[in-house]
Amino acid sequence: MQHTHKIWMSLAVVAWLSACAPMGQQKPLAHVLDATNLNLSSAPLPHTQANFWQQLNDPVLNQLLAQTLSDAPDLAATRARIDGAAAQYGLARSQTGPQIAADGTFNRQRFSEYGMYAGLFGGQYMNSFDLSLKGAWEFDFWGKHRAQMAAAIGQKNALEYELEQTRLMLAQAVLTQYIQWQNLLRQQDILQRRIAVQKNAAGLMVNREHAGLLAGSDVYPLQMGAHQLQAQVAQIDGQIDAIKHTLAALSGQAPDALNGAQPTMWKTVPTVPAANVTADLLGQRPDIAAQRAALQAASEHIKAAKAEFYPNVKINGLVGLSSIEIGNLFETGAKVVNILPAVTLPIFNSGALKAQLAQSHAQYDLQAAQYNKTVLTALREAADALSDGQATAKQSQERLAAWQLLQKASNAKAARVRAGLDNKLSTWQNQDDALAAEGLYQNALTAQRLAWVNTQITLGGGFDAAANHTESAGK
Repeated sequence: MQHTHKIWMSLAVVAWLSACAPMGQQKPLAHVLDATNLNLSSAPLPHTQANFWQQLNDPVLNQLLAQTLSDAPDLAATRARIDGAAAQYGLARSQTGPQIAADGTFNRQRFSEYGMYAGLFGGQYMNSFDLSLKGAWEFDFWGKHRAQMAAAIGQKNALEYELEQTRLMLAQAVLTQYIQWQNLLRQQDILQRRIAVQKNAAGLMVNREHAGLLAGSDVYPLQMGAHQLQAQVAQIDGQIDAIKHTLAALSGQAPDALNGAQPTMWKTVPTVPAANVTADLLGQRPDIAAQRAALQAASEHIKAAKAEFYPNVKINGLVGLSSIEIGNLFETGAKVVNILPAVTLPIFNSGALKAQLAQSHAQYDLQAAQYNKTVLTALREAADALSDGQATAKQSQERLAAWQLLQKASNAKAARVRAGLDNKLSTWQNQDDALAAEGLYQNALTAQRLAWVNTQITLGGGFDAAANHTESAGK
């Protein structure tokens, strides 16, 4: 016992001396932006709903998004990375406990007639039989493995948040294509009505030409205009097919899977909340949460790198049976016991530990720069989205007013024709102008709908970091 006590005292003294190994000069870590130094208001920011598109009550859209968010390859790839991060945590955690392994060996050896044991065993074959339990336990005095575990948890959380961000980007892609699809169908309907108006007008002019009241050259512009509009209809057909192919790919289906599908034609436009960007945004966006978790992981890697400067204390042990005769292997005298405390001292390593620490600092600074960039980009996107939402709403109002005025003018002209005060041919231009204005109004409504989607996304799309972290921790 006295001998063992001296051994442990010696190890303690050596560990204490080694703990003073210099880490060298390390520059300060990079500055991280927060709500205070960004001068962000603490006023509440509108919080979007999870699966915000469901408030549109569109079964076709809901089905598309449900399939996209379950089968998309990008989501599957991120989930695989999350599983890898969870495994990394398990590896780090395994280092904090004892390691035990069973070993059984048989060895047959011929000894050299001129070697060290020539006088005893030279020229002879000897057998040895061994059964053992080997164990090792590394003491985490300086928190190296705890830091590695925390880093793995941080990386897993970052990937969980990245999964949410990928989900939002996929939802935005589907919604954008779907809204464009709706608009193309509306534009196609308006073009067909414009074609009918121009064909009717051309027919009246042809009759007048035949009656000698008009020259043939007066008919050609209308006929040419109808053909140009028909070319636009054909172009829209191709654009619709491309949208269907894109939506099919996003939802993990064959390109022709949506050939018979039709989108629901919304009658209303969701309103964009009037608000300014506030500090709440830093907690509502999954991309910011992902960068923040990755930054925390980088900080833990620095702690692990610092722990390398201190002595590593490890106990290796063996309990087993060894014999040169198989029949004596289980005799009491065949027992073997070996306990070996070991201390690894970082005395001289040609600057490797300092370089590793500097590398950890550099990785932290890189992650801090990425975090700061993500925050600034998010603030700009949110401010743009809120402004764009108000601007597109105003534009829609003006386009609606212009369309209504032209429609009134067309109706008034038609009333004059019915009253015999004007000829029917004079009404076509008013009708065509009103239909063209309707097309511009539908484009404005589309821009307003896209602005609403963009606002939902830039405000986080219903992301809740606390709920997401609780859910992922339970997995």
